[in-house]
Amino acid sequence: MPNEFTSGATKECPYCAETIKKAAKICRFCKTDLSTGNQVSQTNTGVVSGDEVKKVKASSSVEDGVKLGCGMFIVLPLIITGILILVFVGGTCSLS
Repeated sequence: MPNEFTSGATKECPYCAETIKKAAKICRFCKTDLSTGNQVSQTNTGVVSGDEVKKVKASSSVEDGVKLGCGMFIVLPLIITGILILVFVGGTCSLS
């Protein structure tokens, strides 16, 4: 029973020399668009060529600081209260 690799339905990728399907538009091994020679990357919206991929610099904004600040107004008093309870109720500290 002939399969796709023995029936002549394959070709060699000109960029990485791996065996791929004859109808392939993009090499599955080196991710090269066989019609343009550009590297491509897979995204949620589809295939994008390497020239179209934009570099994004990570940054934080004022909103991030506000979120962190509000969280600290809730968490920090709870931590301080817990420490005070342990110190004064636990009997490890005497005031006399």
